[in-house]
Amino acid sequence: MKINRDLKLIENIFEEIADIENFTEEIDEERFMYNKEKQKAVCLSFQNIGEYSNNISDELKQKYSNVEWRNMKGFRNLIAHEYGKVSMGQVWNMVKVDLPRLKSEIQKMIVDFRN
Repeated sequence: MKINRDLKLIENIFEEIADIENFTEEIDEERFMYNKEKQKAVCLSFQNIGEYSNNISDELKQKYSNVEWRNMKGFRNLIAHEYGKVSMGQVWNMVKVDLPRLKSEIQKMIVDFRN
C-alpha cells in the first residue's frame, strides 16, 4: 500500500463528506431541489470523492472491499460527463442514506491508518 498517499486521499474524502454535510445541514429535500447552488456544491464534492477514490491503491480497495469504490467512480463520471442526466432526487438520497455509511467506513480507515 502507498500508505501516505492513501491516507491523504482518505482524509480528502472525509473533508468532502464534511462539506456535503455542511451544505445540507439546514435544508430539507424540497429546499435542496430548488437550490441550484446547493446542488452544484454537493455534486462537486461527490465528484471529488469519486476522483479521490479512483486514485486509492488497489491494495487498500481490496482491504476495504465493503466500500463501494466502483460506484463512487461511476457517479463521478456521471457528474463530470453527463451532469444534465443527474437526478437531484438520487443525489439527495445519497446524502441521506449512502453518505453516513461511507463516512463511517472512512472514519474506520483513518483510525486504522493512525494505529
